[in-house]
Amino acid sequence: MKAALKSDFGHKLLEFYERISAWEQGVVDESQLSPAQMHALEMLGHMGTPTMKALAGRLGVTTGTLTAMIDRLEKGQLVERTRNPDDRRSTILQLTDSGRMHFEQHHAYHIQLTEELSASFSEDELATMNDFLGRLIERI
Repeated sequence: MKAALKSDFGHKLLEFYERISAWEQGVVDESQLSPAQMHALEMLGHMGTPTMKALAGRLGVTTGTLTAMIDRLEKGQLVERTRNPDDRRSTILQLTDSGRMHFEQHHAYHIQLTEELSASFSEDELATMNDFLGRLIERI
């Protein structure tokens, strides 16, 4: 029975991922950005003015991968790079006004989705779900 339960969990987890991914793609399509670019803007909006290394770590990508993405976002005037005054070997990132507009609009979609998904759960169930999701994230 345990194998069947784990299998069912795996299927539901995959279906949840696919549905969230499809929702995210639909939202991002309006912006003309890729989901990865939008995630970078989203993370920048939450982090403020991180270094390239810090943002790459939060996104789970290499600094080389992030550099190519930031090049495109900078070309689109969504992100600015400046030298870190405390360490000239590193670069600090920040959203432009246009980048902040994209972040705020996308973040509003995330808030709306969270409200819709959590509406049928009690406060205790949400606390339990948060615990479960935190433990899942730690395992990845």
